[in-house]
Amino acid sequence: MKRFILPFIVILACSIIYYYTSSNLKTGAGVATSQTLQIKERIFDLKISADESARRKGLSDTESLCSDCAMLFVFEREGIYPFWMKDMNYDLDIIYLDQNKKIVDIFNNVKKESYPLNITNTIPAKYVVEVNAGIAKSLGLMIGEKVKF
Repeated sequence: MKRFILPFIVILACSIIYYYTSSNLKTGAGVATSQTLQIKERIFDLKISADESARRKGLSDTESLCSDCAMLFVFEREGIYPFWMKDMNYDLDIIYLDQNKKIVDIFNNVKKESYPLNITNTIPAKYVVEVNAGIAKSLGLMIGEKVKF
């Protein structure tokens, strides 16, 4: 009987750790692909970046972003958040959203070579979405439209 208690406890502990880790990632702690984003009719798999370290790194040093992927930056409150293209290998569209997930600013085709310049929203935002360059224009995104996630 004692031989079975230790493995049971280990399995239970692993299950509990997995449950809490995965639920934290879904709510935004760290970085994870755990949700989808809908912009008009298009669905994107999200990489969520919600803590300071993950937000600072963003998509830097990644080779590419799949055509159906996006990165969502989550901030604690609405504010003005400058972004840069440090160590980027491809161009992006950067879309700022308010707390109601309404588009408040769009920067199309931000060049990877633009670092050290900052891209900065003019209206407070709580979320920032990065997608491959050209997507915002191809979808005809406009200030005031809402996205879903």
